[in-house]
Amino acid sequence: CQEFWQTSPIYQIYPKSYADSNNDGIGDITGIRGKLDYLKDDLGVEMVWLNPVYESPQFDNGYDIMDYRSIDPVFGTMNDMELLITDLHDRGMKLIMDFVPNHTSDQHAWFNASSDPDHAQHDKYKDYYIWVDSKDGTENGIPNNWQSVFSDVEKSAWEWSAKRKQFYYHAFLKQQPDLNFRNEAVLAELDGVLAFWMDQGVDGFRCDAVGFMFEATHLRDNPLVDPTLNVNILYSSNKPCGRLYNFDHDFYYIILLQVKLKFMETEVYDDVDSVIRYYGTPWVDEADFPMNFRLIDLEHASAWTGTAIETTVLEWMTKMPAGKWPNWVIGNHDQPRVVSRLGKPLAICAAFLTMTLSGTPGMYYGEEIGMEDLPITNPVRRRILQNGLKHIFLGLTYFSLQQDFRDPVRTPMQWDTTENAGFCKNCTPWLPLNQNYAIGLNVEDEKVDATSVFNIYKRLINLRSQDTFLRG
Repeated sequence: CQEFWQTSPIYQIYPKSYADSNNDGIGDITGIRGKLDYLKDDLGVEMVWLNPVYESPQFDNGYDIMDYRSIDPVFGTMNDMELLITDLHDRGMKLIMDFVPNHTSDQHAWFNASSDPDHAQHDKYKDYYIWVDSKDGTENGIPNNWQSVFSDVEKSAWEWSAKRKQFYYHAFLKQQPDLNFRNEAVLAELDGVLAFWMDQGVDGFRCDAVGFMFEATHLRDNPLVDPTLNVNILYSSNKPCGRLYNFDHDFYYIILLQVKLKFMETEVYDDVDSVIRYYGTPWVDEADFPMNFRLIDLEHASAWTGTAIETTVLEWMTKMPAGKWPNWVIGNHDQPRVVSRLGKPLAICAAFLTMTLSGTPGMYYGEEIGMEDLPITNPVRRRILQNGLKHIFLGLTYFSLQQDFRDPVRTPMQWDTTENAGFCKNCTPWLPLNQNYAIGLNVEDEKVDATSVFNIYKRLINLRSQDTFLRG
């Protein structure tokens, strides 16, 4: 017998960009519900991974969570979520939700109490986050040279709190303070979050940014990538190049989360030996599998030689612990789309590869029709509008200064040749559409073309559901 997460591709939906039911320009949960027959009957997938839909100020598109137990109004209501879960289960489908344990929003109730000594619950929450004294007692005494992942917005990973008169640590934006995983109360809170969503019927979780969950307590400066520049490398995990003391430190992972889960996959970008360790040990299980980004790491078509693919596949399979299950992905919401990286013919070859290898393949929405990146030079107005009146003043400064480098891979799904590719009607989508939807690159046109990318994916998904490919 196989678990559900071994029998179907995992189809990743970026909620803002999938389907907009109320025509406000932003995809929503009801829009996703309207596409379940497409996913199950037309395409053949039975497992959906949803990027964050929790209540959030949306500084990082939902990865800055304000309340883990509520749905952001931009996506709908908790009732909409319950209906989505019911509709999925009625079709025999499963729901995987994003779980973001590393950090919260700076507008989360925990941080409000932790950052304010005068708050009624300050004593309870004061150690929920990573607080460090200034070197000189002022906001100029930054603790060390640790750098934010989003270093093009703010160089330092430390932010001064005028109320608390200390710095707090943020691996990502300053609006995303890191939780303190050495505090058992934090672990209990997160256990409660997982239990809450399992009670709602969620079938599993994708654990975000697990490599950032622990930092060294000695707070030493990281080695410099370039000794002439007092900076670290963006998104580097290649030790000792820039993130020696604040990435993948101590390998505590998720063994501290005590809730028994149906399914958990973890996200970490690192070398194979480090990533493989997230499977766990012979004594302690951790993730059912860590996400395998090795095929994404082969960024350009020139890297996709027979030898390189063989080496890449066998490296994972031989290093994977005995009895564990592999997985393969060629795209996601943080990486250039596979057609834009490799070209259409090689992208189709990549689909053949991932769909027929042993293990669980991942699919990023739009991959099944060959969607491409869309260069976006000035998304500021649309990105501010996405927040609506509720968040516009909170988000104005950030969105006016920062274009998200990942926007080109997050454009709306291309359903047909109608207005806005069928994503929404009489609206301005939160990000612009790639106009190639009007010349055949859309779901409806590809359905009737036997040689389309869509029909290739559909046939491959059907093929891998057969016993030979499921069990060998």
